[in-house]
Amino acid sequence: MLTFLDGIIPARFLLLCAYTIITIVAIYAREANVIACMPAKYSSAEFSKKELSIKSGYIAALGLVIFELAGFVSGVSTFIPVTTVISILTHGIASIMMASYVMFEWDCDFYWWIFIIGSIIPAFMEIFSLISMLFLWSAWGISRLRYSASRSSM
Repeated sequence: MLTFLDGIIPARFLLLCAYTIITIVAIYAREANVIACMPAKYSSAEFSKKELSIKSGYIAALGLVIFELAGFVSGVSTFIPVTTVISILTHGIASIMMASYVMFEWDCDFYWWIFIIGSIIPAFMEIFSLISMLFLWSAWGISRLRYSASRSSM
């Protein structure tokens, strides 16, 4: 029988993959969402500006998710429960919202809320986990040096 902790790491991996895939799909299906946020009469320059803005957001989201996936796969944040739970919640919510955003052609201004939930918050948690692990590793290295110095003086 699986416990909560046995299923939390695979769930995080699956939700990271789901959010990555839906972001890639959104990159290719962005035209409908850009048209949804344009006024009734618009110029091609306005369309290009809005499309560049939303494409930049998609690329930034993809970069942040790849950063988080790299931290997860490398083991830096894999076993930190708070980071894992927040990642599961944010990527789960963002995946559902992003799928609805693409399927129902929501206004592209809604994307920035999805970006905050699905990319910014988990990226901050990943950075926090990385910093805390670096401090932990440096403290472990210092204590190890002190231990070996005390052993050699005996």
